[in-house]
Amino acid sequence: MESQERSSIRGRFVETTFIRYTVHDRANTRPASSEEYDSLADAVNAYQPDAELSLMIAQRIIELDVGRDMYGLHRDLLRLLEHIQAGAPSRGPYREAIGSMAVGVAVYTIVLTEFHDCPILYISPVDNFISVQTRTLSGGQVIGSDDDVTDPVLYDRKAFLQNCTSFLQEYLQDLGSELPLVRDLPEYEAYLRTLRLLAAGA
Repeated sequence: MESQERSSIRGRFVETTFIRYTVHDRANTRPASSEEYDSLADAVNAYQPDAELSLMIAQRIIELDVGRDMYGLHRDLLRLLEHIQAGAPSRGPYREAIGSMAVGVAVYTIVLTEFHDCPILYISPVDNFISVQTRTLSGGQVIGSDDDVTDPVLYDRKAFLQNCTSFLQEYLQDLGSELPLVRDLPEYEAYLRTLRLLAAGA
């Protein structure tokens, strides 16, 4: 666990790394295709670099498949960052599963749908921190499994936002380099432009 400073909130250590992304080779390992991509999502679905991607939540490490899990994750992460920066109200499914929150505290959820029992991330901005905890969607029910982090983990807000935006920028830039046709999509440039604005405001 990457701990650097002690927080006054519940006396917890404050984390700095939420996403760990290590690229061994950015070249696409999927068969080359000359097809045009109709959307950014199509291009993301076609791209699989030799890379490791993990979510670091205290003692829980959620290993993701870059070629499989990025299809929805790139979209959900961008929305999350926009919601946090804008101070948007709570959004996302299954929010009620973590019980009552302090008045005025927004709760955002991300469901990692490519798993058999889907992890659900519960993310809340709290002062200068980002609080994260997890639950599991199993058989249509939200449960707290043995793997879940049910006691909120705190991240330095600025470090969290920079970590997420840097990851998305690196991934999208590699995607554009390896699948050049994607750079002609208006949504690709719009995505990168949004990331630059978010990074400037982090």
